Amino acid sequence: MSRPDQLISLAADIQRIAMELKAEASLKVPAVPVPLPTGPATYTVKGFTHEYSTMDPWNLAHTAMILQKPGGEVWLFDANGGGGWKLPVPIVHGSQCRWSRTDPHLLYYLFLNELRFLYISDFANTGVVKKFKEYPNINGMGESDISEDGDHFVLCSGREVFVYEISQDRKITSFTAPWDFNNLYITPDNNVLLTATEGVYFRNSVLRKIANRPGHMDVCRDANGDEICVWTNSGDPQPLNGCGNGIVKIRLSDGKQSCLLGKFGRDGPTGIDWSLAFHVSCPDQAGWALVTTYAPADSNSSKPFANELLKVSLDGSGAISLGKHGADSSTYSGQPKASVSHDGSRFCFTSRGDTVIRVL
Repeated sequence: MSRPDQLISLAADIQRIAMELKAEASLKVPAVPVPLPTGPATYTVKGFTHEYSTMDPWNLAHTAMILQKPGGEVWLFDANGGGGWKLPVPIVHGSQCRWSRTDPHLLYYLFLNELRFLYISDFANTGVVKKFKEYPNINGMGESDISEDGDHFVLCSGREVFVYEISQDRKITSFTAPWDFNNLYITPDNNVLLTATEGVYFRNSVLRKIANRPGHMDVCRDANGDEICVWTNSGDPQPLNGCGNGIVKIRLSDGKQSCLLGKFGRDGPTGIDWSLAFHVSCPDQAGWALVTTYAPADSNSSKPFANELLKVSLDGSGAISLGKHGADSSTYSGQPKASVSHDGSRFCFTSRGDTVIRVL
C-alpha cells in the first residue's frame, strides 16, 4: 500500500472509531429500570463478574448495578436481570466506578488525573468533577468505595494521599505516606485507612498502626456508631489469644481488637483451618459483616466453614451460614469476593465466571 493509501486508510479508521464513540455516547438507558423483587430471590448474570467485595455494585435505588466482562469492558445492568449496556470509553476495569449515594442515576469514575461523572439515564451526560492538575494521575487503589455521606473520596498519587470533598471542591486531608502502600479505604467519618507490608494504619490527625499485618477487610460502623474495620488476621504474628486465622473487629479510635470468628467454631473451640482464606464486605451499620471463605488449594474442601457465605455478627455472638458459593477459587478471578449492599438488603458473588445475586 502506498503512503497516500495508508493515510486514507488511517483517516477512515479514525472516522470509524469517532463514529463508534459517538454512537456509544448517545446510548440511552432507562432511568428507572424494573425494581428488584422484595422477597428472597436468587438469579445469575452469565459471563460477568463484580469488581470486589468492598464496594457496593448497586445504585441507590437498587435498580441498576455495575458488572465487568473479561477483557476490560464495564457494563451497566438492569438489576432485575432485564438487560445490560456497555459503558462508553474511557470507562474500563481500572476506572473504579462508584455510585452516588444521593442520586440513583449518577456514577463516578477515574480517568488519568480526573474524577469524572456519568448519568446512566443518558450516556452523553458526562463530564469532569475535578481535574487534579497537581498530579499526573490519581488512584483509589481499587478497594475503597465512596464515603458514607456520599461527599468524599480517598485518592492518591504515588505516596501522596488525600480526601477530596465533592460539594466544597477541596481536600480535607492530605499527607505523604512514609512508605509504599497496597490499599486505601475511607472510613465512615471520612478518615483514612491504608495497608502496607508493615501492617494496617489509621489516620485522622496522625498516622497510627492498628494491626500488625495487612489482610482482607472492610470498614463500617459498630452498633454504637464507632468506626470499625472487620479484618482477617491470618498474617498476624501475634494474633489475639485463640483467634489465629480469624475474623477480627478493630475499633479505629484506639485499635482495640475483638475476635468475631475463629476462637470457637460451630463444632466447639476448633477455630478455622489454616487452609481457608477470606474476603470481607460490610453494610453501613447492620450489626453484621458478610464473610466469604474459600480454599485456594482445594475448591471442594470439606473443612468446617469452607466455601461458605457467612453472616458474622459484630457483637461476637457467632455466624449464620447463607449457603455455599460453589466458586472455583484456584485463581484470583475465580474467588467469590462477595459484596453486600450498603443497606444490607442484598449481596452478590462470583461463581465460576458468573455473578450470582441474592436478595435477603
